[in-house]
Amino acid sequence: MGKLPRRAVFVLALALAVLAAVAVAWAAVPDSSGVVHLCYKVDKTGNVAPDGKVRVIDPSLSEENRNACKENEASLDVNQQGPTGATGATGATGPTGATGATGATGPTGPAGPANLAALQGSPCTVDGQASILDVSVAVSGEVSLTCTPVSSLVVTAVQYNCGGTCWGHYEGTGLKPGATFDICAPGCFGQGSVPPSGTISDNVGLSCGAGWSDLHVTSTGADDQPIESNHVNSPCG
Repeated sequence: MGKLPRRAVFVLALALAVLAAVAVAWAAVPDSSGVVHLCYKVDKTGNVAPDGKVRVIDPSLSEENRNACKENEASLDVNQQGPTGATGATGATGPTGATGATGATGPTGPAGPANLAALQGSPCTVDGQASILDVSVAVSGEVSLTCTPVSSLVVTAVQYNCGGTCWGHYEGTGLKPGATFDICAPGCFGQGSVPPSGTISDNVGLSCGAGWSDLHVTSTGADDQPIESNHVNSPCG
């Protein structure tokens, strides 16, 4: 095999050097954002020159004639990445999922009343007041359910100033509106009428010198039955 002339060897080495330089120069084209930076020749008015020369530059290089456009050139950036495509059509609805497992059976609730009569006397509430249910059936078969407040009459002894006036206090709920209530100690000396609310509440002043005792109140409950409070004696002795 013959040797290459010295001139041929020099040309080959020069070609390899040029290829290496080109490879290095193009290593950053396009750049990391996918952009190719170009320069195109323009005339004095800024329009594309007749010869329309275009060249590629690489801003990452140090050589001025390869990293930027010249005075007689304008820059042009080309995005290597194409535009975003149109949104595709909505896919078909997937199949219905399998039915979940049946939950555990809850505890059995209490048995309801066997008949209307079993409802008689059941607890209920009227304006926050404990009451009982009254069931009535007319000859026509019409059923009426009435929630009647539980009647209550309570008397308490309150001492303010012994030697002057001693005080007692009474409270009543669930009373029959319009019914009379009597205040006794021990004989009845005061009387009043139950208001529409069915509730009474007040203080009673008695002479301590009389040594009153057996203070109590009587009236009529919302169920139309007579009701009598507890009995208390004077706190003054």
